[in-house]
Amino acid sequence: MLKSAAGGLYLGREAVQRALTPRADDSVTRVLDLGTGSGKWAIDMAKEFPHADVLGLDLAPVIPSSEVPSNCQFILGDCNTCLDDPSYEGAFDMIQARCIANGILDYRKLLRDVWKALRPGGVFLLIEGRLASFGEHRQPLGLQREGDP
Repeated sequence: MLKSAAGGLYLGREAVQRALTPRADDSVTRVLDLGTGSGKWAIDMAKEFPHADVLGLDLAPVIPSSEVPSNCQFILGDCNTCLDDPSYEGAFDMIQARCIANGILDYRKLLRDVWKALRPGGVFLLIEGRLASFGEHRQPLGLQREGDP
């Protein structure tokens, strides 16, 4: 659904393509998919950008439903702490996070960590859905104070 709403794998097509253009110095462009889930997006990006290394990170092991290209790998990790690793500083040309809001403990920290992990000119795509709660009769539920019925 998000792929069709975005008109492809990602929004900001020009910015992403510019960030992931092969470099004249032959250094590798790198993509990080935070909360990769099934890994499908990371696999598709690795196919679209075969010169880039794509890393998918999730709390649960990824069980791919299709063949994983050699430029794509998956690691176990927590979005709340993984970017604290100094080796990630300035390491990525693109970072994507979709539908991870429920698992983030401190959004400000996440944004600071992403900023540090991006190379100059890097792109961060953050996509979240509209979060709402509904009652048993499908009526929207508003916020309640603690202790209210």
